[in-house]
Amino acid sequence: MSAGRFRHTVAVDFDRVVHDYLHGYQDGSIYGDLVPGAVEALHALMRDFMVVIFTARLDVIGVASWIRSRTGISAVVEPLGERVRRWRPGEVLVTNRKVPALAYVDDRSVVFRAWLAALADVYALSDLACPGGAMNDQETGNAGLLEEIRRLCSEEDPASAVAAIREALGEPVKAPRSAKDLEIK
Repeated sequence: MSAGRFRHTVAVDFDRVVHDYLHGYQDGSIYGDLVPGAVEALHALMRDFMVVIFTARLDVIGVASWIRSRTGISAVVEPLGERVRRWRPGEVLVTNRKVPALAYVDDRSVVFRAWLAALADVYALSDLACPGGAMNDQETGNAGLLEEIRRLCSEEDPASAVAAIREALGEPVKAPRSAKDLEIK
Protein backbone atom coordinates (compact mmCIF):
# COMPACT_ATOMS: atom_id res chain seq x y z
CA MET A 1 0.00 0.00 0.00
CA SER A 2 1.40 3.38 -0.91
CA ALA A 3 0.66 6.81 0.53
CA GLY A 4 -0.71 7.75 -2.90
CA ARG A 5 -3.57 5.28 -2.34
CA PHE A 6 -5.18 7.58 0.22
CA ARG A 7 -7.45 10.18 -1.31
CA HIS A 8 -8.91 11.53 1.90
CA THR A 9 -7.88 12.55 5.37
CA VAL A 10 -9.90 11.85 8.51
CA ALA A 11 -9.15 14.06 11.52
CA VAL A 12 -9.62 12.54 14.98
CA ASP A 13 -9.72 14.65 18.14
CA PHE A 14 -7.31 13.56 20.89
CA ASP A 15 -8.99 14.40 24.20
CA ARG A 16 -12.19 12.42 24.90
CA VAL A 17 -11.93 10.54 21.59
CA VAL A 18 -8.54 8.78 21.83
CA HIS A 19 -7.52 9.85 25.38
CA ASP A 20 -10.28 9.61 28.01
CA TYR A 21 -9.46 13.03 29.58
CA LEU A 22 -11.05 11.94 32.87
CA HIS A 23 -8.73 14.16 34.91
CA GLY A 24 -9.06 17.21 32.66
CA TYR A 25 -6.25 19.41 31.46
CA GLN A 26 -4.68 20.23 34.87
CA ASP A 27 -1.03 21.15 34.17
CA GLY A 28 -1.15 19.97 30.56
CA SER A 29 0.14 16.49 31.31
CA ILE A 30 -1.74 13.57 29.79
CA TYR A 31 -3.08 11.66 32.80
CA GLY A 32 -5.73 9.41 31.33
CA ASP A 33 -6.14 6.16 29.51
CA LEU A 34 -7.30 5.13 26.07
CA VAL A 35 -10.97 5.47 25.19
CA PRO A 36 -12.28 1.91 24.71
CA GLY A 37 -12.20 0.98 21.02
CA ALA A 38 -9.89 3.84 20.02
CA VAL A 39 -6.96 1.66 18.90
CA GLU A 40 -9.16 -0.60 16.79
CA ALA A 41 -10.93 2.40 15.25
CA LEU A 42 -7.64 4.13 14.41
CA HIS A 43 -6.29 0.98 12.76
CA ALA A 44 -9.52 0.60 10.76
CA LEU A 45 -9.34 4.22 9.56
CA MET A 46 -5.64 3.93 8.73
CA ARG A 47 -6.40 1.15 6.21
CA ASP A 48 -8.28 3.57 3.96
CA PHE A 49 -7.45 7.14 5.03
CA MET A 50 -4.64 9.41 6.05
CA VAL A 51 -5.36 9.91 9.77
CA VAL A 52 -4.64 13.12 11.65
CA ILE A 53 -4.89 13.34 15.42
CA PHE A 54 -5.72 16.95 16.22
CA THR A 55 -5.48 18.58 19.62
CA ALA A 56 -5.81 21.97 21.26
CA ARG A 57 -2.76 21.08 23.35
CA LEU A 58 0.45 22.96 22.62
CA ASP A 59 2.61 19.92 23.38
CA VAL A 60 2.03 17.91 20.21
CA ILE A 61 5.27 16.00 20.86
CA GLY A 62 3.83 14.80 24.18
CA VAL A 63 0.60 13.75 22.45
CA ALA A 64 2.55 11.84 19.78
CA SER A 65 4.65 10.14 22.44
CA TRP A 66 1.53 9.14 24.39
CA ILE A 67 -0.08 7.73 21.22
CA ARG A 68 3.05 5.69 20.40
CA SER A 69 3.38 4.30 23.93
CA ARG A 70 -0.32 3.50 24.45
CA THR A 71 -1.32 2.29 20.97
CA GLY A 72 1.87 1.12 19.29
CA ILE A 73 0.94 3.33 16.33
CA SER A 74 3.71 5.43 14.83
CA ALA A 75 2.92 9.12 15.29
CA VAL A 76 4.54 11.87 13.22
CA VAL A 77 4.57 15.41 14.63
CA GLU A 78 3.93 18.34 12.37
CA PRO A 79 6.81 20.80 12.90
CA LEU A 80 5.71 24.26 14.06
CA GLY A 81 5.06 26.49 11.09
CA GLU A 82 5.38 23.67 8.56
CA ARG A 83 2.76 21.56 6.90
CA VAL A 84 3.25 17.87 6.38
CA ARG A 85 1.53 16.88 3.15
CA ARG A 86 1.94 13.10 3.32
CA TRP A 87 3.05 10.51 5.78
CA ARG A 88 3.63 6.80 5.48
CA PRO A 89 0.97 4.12 5.81
CA GLY A 90 0.81 2.92 9.41
CA GLU A 91 1.46 6.42 10.78
CA VAL A 92 -0.79 9.14 12.12
CA LEU A 93 0.01 12.83 11.96
CA VAL A 94 -0.34 14.79 15.23
CA THR A 95 -1.07 18.50 14.91
CA ASN A 96 -2.72 21.35 16.78
CA ARG A 97 -4.07 23.09 13.71
CA LYS A 98 -7.20 22.41 11.71
CA VAL A 99 -6.37 20.47 8.57
CA PRO A 100 -8.53 19.91 5.49
CA ALA A 101 -10.34 16.61 6.04
CA LEU A 102 -13.20 14.50 4.77
CA ALA A 103 -14.52 14.20 8.33
CA TYR A 104 -13.73 15.24 11.89
CA VAL A 105 -14.32 12.72 14.67
CA ASP A 106 -14.81 14.98 17.68
CA ASP A 107 -16.71 14.66 20.95
CA ARG A 108 -17.79 18.31 20.90
CA SER A 109 -18.78 18.78 17.31
CA VAL A 110 -22.01 20.09 15.91
CA VAL A 111 -22.68 18.93 12.38
CA PHE A 112 -23.43 21.95 10.23
CA ARG A 113 -26.14 21.59 7.63
CA ALA A 114 -27.99 24.85 8.27
CA TRP A 115 -27.73 27.59 10.87
CA LEU A 116 -31.04 26.93 12.61
CA ALA A 117 -30.17 23.28 13.27
CA ALA A 118 -26.67 24.25 14.40
CA LEU A 119 -28.09 26.84 16.81
CA ALA A 120 -30.43 24.22 18.24
CA ASP A 121 -27.59 21.75 18.79
CA VAL A 122 -25.26 24.32 20.37
CA TYR A 123 -27.92 25.59 22.79
CA ALA A 124 -29.07 22.08 23.65
CA LEU A 125 -25.54 21.06 24.65
CA SER A 126 -24.62 24.29 26.40
CA ASP A 127 -24.64 25.07 30.10
CA LEU A 128 -27.82 27.04 29.43
CA ALA A 129 -29.67 23.77 28.80
CA CYS A 130 -27.46 21.39 30.76
CA PRO A 131 -25.61 22.67 33.81
CA GLY A 132 -22.18 21.08 33.62
CA GLY A 133 -22.29 20.89 29.81
CA ALA A 134 -23.66 17.51 28.77
CA MET A 135 -21.87 15.91 25.83
CA ASN A 136 -25.00 14.42 24.26
CA ASP A 137 -28.77 14.26 24.66
CA GLN A 138 -28.64 11.19 26.93
CA GLU A 139 -26.43 13.06 29.41
CA THR A 140 -28.84 15.98 29.77
CA GLY A 141 -31.12 14.18 32.20
CA ASN A 142 -33.97 15.29 29.93
CA ALA A 143 -33.91 13.03 26.91
CA GLY A 144 -36.43 15.16 25.01
CA LEU A 145 -34.67 18.49 25.47
CA LEU A 146 -32.59 18.32 22.29
CA GLU A 147 -35.64 17.45 20.18
CA GLU A 148 -37.71 20.20 21.82
CA ILE A 149 -35.01 22.76 21.07
CA ARG A 150 -34.75 21.51 17.50
CA ARG A 151 -38.53 21.90 17.17
CA LEU A 152 -38.25 25.47 18.44
CA CYS A 153 -35.72 26.09 15.68
CA SER A 154 -38.37 25.59 13.07
CA GLU A 155 -38.49 29.39 13.14
CA GLU A 156 -37.21 30.82 9.87
CA ASP A 157 -35.31 33.63 11.54
CA PRO A 158 -32.25 32.71 13.67
CA ALA A 159 -32.96 35.58 16.07
CA SER A 160 -36.48 34.26 16.70
CA ALA A 161 -35.11 30.74 17.15
CA VAL A 162 -32.60 31.91 19.76
CA ALA A 163 -35.35 33.80 21.60
CA ALA A 164 -37.57 30.69 21.59
CA ILE A 165 -34.72 28.49 22.84
CA ARG A 166 -33.82 30.86 25.67
CA GLU A 167 -37.47 31.16 26.67
CA ALA A 168 -37.83 27.34 26.74
CA LEU A 169 -34.73 27.14 28.92
CA GLY A 170 -36.12 29.69 31.34
CA GLU A 171 -33.43 32.22 30.49
CA PRO A 172 -34.16 35.91 30.13
CA VAL A 173 -34.78 36.59 26.47
CA LYS A 174 -31.88 38.68 25.22
CA ALA A 175 -32.15 37.62 21.62
CA PRO A 176 -30.62 39.66 18.84
CA ARG A 177 -33.00 42.08 17.19
CA SER A 178 -32.58 40.45 13.78
CA ALA A 179 -30.64 37.80 11.88
CA LYS A 180 -28.15 40.51 10.94
CA ASP A 181 -27.22 40.82 14.65
CA LEU A 182 -26.05 37.20 14.58
CA GLU A 183 -23.46 37.85 11.88
CA ILE A 184 -19.83 37.63 12.92
CA LYS A 185 -18.25 41.05 12.78
